[in-house]
Amino acid sequence: MVTSPVEITSGGIALVGTLDVPELEPGQRVPLVVIMHRLFGDQEEAVLVATSRALVARGIATLRFDFIGQGRSGGRFIDMTVPIELAEAADVVAFARALPFVSTLGLVGHSQGGVVASMLAGRMGSDVGAIVLLAPAVIIRDDTRAGTILGASFDPDDLPEQIEMWGYPLGREFLRTGQELPILDDSSPYEGPMLVLAAGADEHVPLSPIEAFASRMTDARIVVLDGKDHFFEPDVQRAATLAADFLREHLV
Repeated sequence: MVTSPVEITSGGIALVGTLDVPELEPGQRVPLVVIMHRLFGDQEEAVLVATSRALVARGIATLRFDFIGQGRSGGRFIDMTVPIELAEAADVVAFARALPFVSTLGLVGHSQGGVVASMLAGRMGSDVGAIVLLAPAVIIRDDTRAGTILGASFDPDDLPEQIEMWGYPLGREFLRTGQELPILDDSSPYEGPMLVLAAGADEHVPLSPIEAFASRMTDARIVVLDGKDHFFEPDVQRAATLAADFLREHLV
């Protein structure tokens, strides 16, 4: 495996990523999977690193990256919104598709990154060969309309300038755009293969809205991993293996 740091500019912000590529013969082309992290996370999340390693072992390149204000990327976290992350993901995908060794493209997203991945796939259509969602946070719009986010409460009709959560300032624009987020409308045009991995002991995203979301997609398969939390602990390798096997089946 060859690992290289990359930097991609999106909206004037430098996004830092990691490109992992299997050993290639001259002129060989392989699939590449872009991997997107959760809210308050980064590209070094254990389940994402494990998924990347499993994909490379199956001959598939990966590109993990940090969204605005998270991990090693530039920008301010308080400016982060899902629409901004969607634009950043689109720029990262454009960078990936231009790499000379890339054949087909897949997406993986965890939690909020899963929402970004599914909405982006819906916009890209057949340009995405397959997608895996890990505990996708499909409750963002309903929760922000109800005045809650990850256990924090606020007045949905009089949004605060920011909410301090886990050491991060979650901004008003995140809450406002969250209330209008067309998750299903943007995602449903994607008709390709989708694997949705739900965590049976998820403390953040209940199973029922994930099941409802998957049922509205054209070709979605849902697997519930009993005993796993939102981060797919205590054994992230199970989720990584399922994701990598699914993507190898549909991309290689």
